[in-house]
Amino acid sequence: MSRLEVVLPVVTEPWGQRRFQVAGPDGLLVEVLQTVAPDPQWMADNGFGPV
Repeated sequence: MSRLEVVLPVVTEPWGQRRFQVAGPDGLLVEVLQTVAPDPQWMADNGFGPV
């Protein structure tokens, strides 16, 4: 039985992405991404509108 290695644990980015990465024994890297609501303060700090 082959195992997957977690390369990047689940992280929620302030710009609105939740993601993680795994690698298979053959070296194939897979990233799973979910769109989530961005952090309002991050949006305001980066010029994308008011808080």
